[in-house]
Amino acid sequence: MNGTKWTTAAAALLGLWAIASPFAYGAGQAMTWSAVVVGALVALVAGYDFYRRTEAERLVTGGAALTALLGLWLLASPFVFETATGTGMFWSSVVVGVAIAALGAYNAYVGRRRGKAAAGRAA
Repeated sequence: MNGTKWTTAAAALLGLWAIASPFAYGAGQAMTWSAVVVGALVALVAGYDFYRRTEAERLVTGGAALTALLGLWLLASPFVFETATGTGMFWSSVVVGVAIAALGAYNAYVGRRRGKAAAGRAA
């Protein structure tokens, strides 16, 4: 239980960094909008999952999967918007995107596994 609690918190914090990073690195307009919107979605979804875990409720597997997909978008966005390689914004998006995708995928996997186990006990 505690594992997913802290991985959802980490994803939410990384979402907040995704919001701030274009302002820290001076990204272009398209990259800024993408990072702010996706970062806000990650922070909200992962933050909600964190809240659920603190209340000892089951993880929302769909939310965790959405977090993973949003992380993949953050990873791809510097290539889509042709952000110069070697810049802080490029590497921030790549590293944060990989981390969010991995955390979201892990949370979705664990949430699904626990959901199946709970359904098996109820039957």
